[in-house]
Amino acid sequence: MKKIMLICFLLQPFLSYLQEEKKEKEEFEMEHKLSFSSGITFVPRAINEAGDKEVIFVPTLGLDYTFEFHRFVAVGLVNEFELSKYFVERDSTNEIEREYAYTGLIVLHVIPFRNFSIYLGGGAEFDKHKILPCISAGIEYELDFGKSWFGKAALQYNYLFKYQSVGFQVGFGYAFGRNKKKE
Repeated sequence: MKKIMLICFLLQPFLSYLQEEKKEKEEFEMEHKLSFSSGITFVPRAINEAGDKEVIFVPTLGLDYTFEFHRFVAVGLVNEFELSKYFVERDSTNEIEREYAYTGLIVLHVIPFRNFSIYLGGGAEFDKHKILPCISAGIEYELDFGKSWFGKAALQYNYLFKYQSVGFQVGFGYAFGRNKKKE
């Protein structure tokens, strides 16, 4: 009898967690998020005015929309504006000029844990000199600030078929239609 009581006592936190998990699934509501971010993008194959290779850091501003239609899946629109002009090495003899580029992406978020997502998507980077296709992958973490406001941090890798970049953003946002568990 003591063994059974001990097993029940040890399993009780696990069973209550499963029960709470089931409630959370039942209470889920779709959610829309709009966020603004500021960040820095690391471009390793940039070329300076003298024609030498260098690593540059480009400041960026972002405006993102995310629609969480399932507890573990969301889709998003990523809009990022680079606030700099620079050149990148295309190959050993050619270079590409990038001037105040805009990147537009459609991404799919997988949400393995609450407030944490992994995303992958594609789109294009536009500027007045050239349009480059872009594939992006990243991770994002959100921190709730009350009922609907949140802060976020993201780390992303962009593959632009001519060069690559890595970006880090921090920002804040507002969620519409929060699910009941987050309120």
